[in-house]
Amino acid sequence: MLLAAINRVVNPVSKHQIGDWYTKTMLYKLLPAQKNLLSSQRFWDNMSLLSESAINNFEDEFTRLIVNKYNLSTDCLIYDTTNFFTYVDILSSSKLPQRGHSKEKRSDLKIVGLAMMVTPDFNVPLFHEVYPGNDYDSVQFNPLRLNIYAKWKKAGF
Repeated sequence: MLLAAINRVVNPVSKHQIGDWYTKTMLYKLLPAQKNLLSSQRFWDNMSLLSESAINNFEDEFTRLIVNKYNLSTDCLIYDTTNFFTYVDILSSSKLPQRGHSKEKRSDLKIVGLAMMVTPDFNVPLFHEVYPGNDYDSVQFNPLRLNIYAKWKKAGF
């Protein structure tokens, strides 16, 4: 998971290509791993070991660390929502990807909504939430506002 995170920051490639990317870096000296274990399947196997609460706790702690370390102002923050289309099977019963009003005019595909809050300086993301594609952005704001407030109060902001 650490190698995947480093890859996303340094030179994002598909999960299928992480093994090739890894062998071209000096990471093999610092974080030895067998190239064949850096497959897309192994990534998903490892992701399934992380609980949603563990990921949320990490995000909260990481946000607190970034805000404090770089003295980011939280007096004024930017919040926006968008959506993006997916190639999830249109017959799938997934709850997140849904048919909705695609901002890219892709009514033939299911979409996922994304709300994000960033700092005005350098657009550092501090909070995100994904939601079903058939939920309107305007309806999402109030529940997300309460969720953001609860997270930030807990984090001491």
